[in-house]
Amino acid sequence: NEKNEKFVTFYPDEHNQRFIYIMNNSLKKTVTIMLIEALVELHLQNIIHADIKSANIIYSLTNGKKIIKLVDFGASYFSSKETIDIDCRSGTVGYTAPEQYRNKLNKKSDVYSLTVTIIEFWNGEIWGDGKNYEDCRNELQRGLRVIQNIYPNFGNVLSSGIDESSLKRPSALKLLHNVKNAFKHDHI
Repeated sequence: NEKNEKFVTFYPDEHNQRFIYIMNNSLKKTVTIMLIEALVELHLQNIIHADIKSANIIYSLTNGKKIIKLVDFGASYFSSKETIDIDCRSGTVGYTAPEQYRNKLNKKSDVYSLTVTIIEFWNGEIWGDGKNYEDCRNELQRGLRVIQNIYPNFGNVLSSGIDESSLKRPSALKLLHNVKNAFKHDHI
């Protein structure tokens, strides 16, 4: 337990261990920036993760410093091409960008998945019973509206990150810039 940060392990349910956490906005903001910075670094190395989700992120203490790490590169691709064709859909339902359902992948597919993860992070769990893209998209939109009602600028930036057209989504670097500005304007 650190000042204003409490992490409480909750009960194991019939599927998996669950955690309930209380996190102040300052830490949420820091983690959000670190997540986007991690994605920027991957993309600078021409790595497309292809399966960003909350389960593939760890918060680590490395050399005395708290950092975010993206893990599980089993679905990743190394490519400098704008868009690549993939043999089968990669990713996880709910987090997967629309183009991945058409066996296409690009860096902005990661932006989509990371934005979904950020929406989940700021709301807590957003998934209900969605089993397909449309159901999950509706649940995602509900989670986004919660953020937009409290932090309109931040919510609008997140909305751009989950645009159904990858051409309209910002790059990871642009997302980082936009999120930092939104935090200032929303006084987060």
